[in-house]
Amino acid sequence: EAMLWPAEWLDEHPTLPVLLTEGEGDCLLAMQESDGQYVAVAVTGGAGTVPRDLSKLAGREVYVAFDLDDAGRKGMDKMVAALGKAGARAAALDLARLGVSGRGADLSDYFRAFGGTAAKLTAELERLRALGPDDDGLVAALADLMVQGDESAVQDFLPDMLTDEQIGELDPPAWTVHGWALIDNYTSIYGEPGVMKTFAILDLLRSVRAGVPWLGNPTVRGATLLFEGEGLTQLQPRIAAWNAYQELSPADLAPGLSGAVSIDLSTPEGVARVVRTVRSAEARWGERVRVVAFDPAVEFMPNEDVETMDLFTRGVRALARYLHVAVVVGHHSNAAGERARGGDQMRMRAGVHVRMERIDPERGVVGVVQEKNRFAAPLAMEVAPLAVEDSLVLSMEARMSRAEYAAARASAERTSGVERQRARVRELVVANQSDNDRVVLDYLRGNPWQSGRKVRAFTAGKGIGTDATGNTLESLAVRGLVVTRPAPRNATEYALPEDVTA
Repeated sequence: EAMLWPAEWLDEHPTLPVLLTEGEGDCLLAMQESDGQYVAVAVTGGAGTVPRDLSKLAGREVYVAFDLDDAGRKGMDKMVAALGKAGARAAALDLARLGVSGRGADLSDYFRAFGGTAAKLTAELERLRALGPDDDGLVAALADLMVQGDESAVQDFLPDMLTDEQIGELDPPAWTVHGWALIDNYTSIYGEPGVMKTFAILDLLRSVRAGVPWLGNPTVRGATLLFEGEGLTQLQPRIAAWNAYQELSPADLAPGLSGAVSIDLSTPEGVARVVRTVRSAEARWGERVRVVAFDPAVEFMPNEDVETMDLFTRGVRALARYLHVAVVVGHHSNAAGERARGGDQMRMRAGVHVRMERIDPERGVVGVVQEKNRFAAPLAMEVAPLAVEDSLVLSMEARMSRAEYAAARASAERTSGVERQRARVRELVVANQSDNDRVVLDYLRGNPWQSGRKVRAFTAGKGIGTDATGNTLESLAVRGLVVTRPAPRNATEYALPEDVTA
């Protein structure tokens, strides 16, 4: 019969961790060598049997140390599961980690043949205790891989690691559109419907094909591909207007193609089809493709849930790196218009993340502001639509840093009247704000002019990472929801606009 033996030892040592052995001999020897560090108890009846009554182990730390054979390993897994159901804090103790080897080797071999000691065994118990519960089996799987000692199965990364000197010799980031479209990564451009995102993307692509500045930003001339998910007929008057405005003919441009095709970029197969298309186009033209664009993103994935957005953003980033090109992605904003739709993956993986917003509806002026730039100081522009022939083109009105843009927007808002400013801020704070926004705004409402370090320290206590808080502060400043001022030691202090009260 399967039982715990000798069960009375558990009552005699109620505070010690329990070492559960496969047989009585292992138990006696382990207890003899315990030095008062643990209490050993055997399971009678073999490794595959579980005693019906495990109540004496409820609430105890139990470490199962069965033999090094298939029956022992399977028995340990079965026993650990049963102990968990009985209320014990159980873990499997792998004797191989303690230097024991040989099929069927057991705890007695550990003490008699492999120089085992209670101190060494206790140290392993401490390690297992620190790991905590292994609910998904990851720790056990990792231990199995490392114990095997198979270098072909578990190779190190040393050949891929670089010294400081080698890092210094790396090429700097390269831009197809300087400051805006980064090679080997993607640029996401999002905004509300009608804010001229497609105009901006088409303008960027044709500027690259012509080798002319895009809204004042230098470009590298080359071929482009546009995957347009909302139809190609809308592009006809826009292309004609752009050519007329730039006074260019098709012969002045590098090759380019646009397609209204169905691709799922959240799958490797979809990304591979784009790679093959780019390679085929380059072979036909004998010229490098510099930019590949997708507009809008929702047309190139089955839905916009977090999992699909994660796969999509990984896909377009992999595409950029594999082809060594810049990728541009058009994307919609959420219903309130203040952030990109879906999860945060689009911004997280982007080299440059851009928001387009209306800032002067009467004149049609649009702000183009970088919420993120991985390798340069974030930039901003103000652009206006200009009627040309039967369509519109974008005309650059001002270029500036994101900080200058935010200051100008805040100043414009203040001059529009106290009540308008107050209503706008309240609406943005209340409606559809992220949890991070709310935490930071609530803190600054009662604690004005706090440094970024103090804000990060507070939000860390709320479970928000320092990078996430930094991004939130930048976003709130850009949207005019917080104001900033310089502080000593190159710090920045934050507060709500002074005419906004709790």
